[in-house]
Amino acid sequence: MSKSQYHHGDLRKALIQASLDLVEAEGPHEISLREAARRVGVSPGAPYRHFKSRQELMAAVAMEVMARYSALVEEELERVGPGPIEAFRAQGLASVRFAKEHPNLFRLMSSRSYFDSLGPEVIEGAKAKREEILELLREAQRAGLLGTGKPEHALLAGQALAYGLARMLVDGRLALLGHAEDDVVELMMALTKVLGEGLFPREKPLSCS
Repeated sequence: MSKSQYHHGDLRKALIQASLDLVEAEGPHEISLREAARRVGVSPGAPYRHFKSRQELMAAVAMEVMARYSALVEEELERVGPGPIEAFRAQGLASVRFAKEHPNLFRLMSSRSYFDSLGPEVIEGAKAKREEILELLREAQRAGLLGTGKPEHALLAGQALAYGLARMLVDGRLALLGHAEDDVVELMMALTKVLGEGLFPREKPLSCS
């Protein structure tokens, strides 16, 4: 698309997409208004009609990354089937899939600059999503599918497991430990089973005191 073909809003979308492509190719630290403009083929000053600063561009990129991650969650929800435990598992599966398919976007999501760039609407959306997941866990408790511990602890355990596995994937640790990176989704399924069943026999519960 040439400069003359841009309509209102098209350039903004093109700059966001160019920034995403840049992250995918080079990593999160490469995002800049100047480089996005160069990739799109417009003057260095053109992006400032839509973004006052790199921070504003980062915020727009962050929203797009979140939208792509949310789309993966929806795909996993459809794949694993109904039920509160299945829906909880879908969140972790989406995380490792996202890391596998978009390692540099995952690195961006894991960076402090990403969190600093999130606007209030994204933060409120994340809080609402967290409460939605906690309600799924409470539903699982009411149905006798989950232990009676704090749902917040179950959520944090699942998030730590998914994030840790995804981080090991993008850092190359899985390969070093002899695990095939292509099998990361199946590995996540196996680990969530370990998380659910526990490491110790049921007749010998682990004391946390």
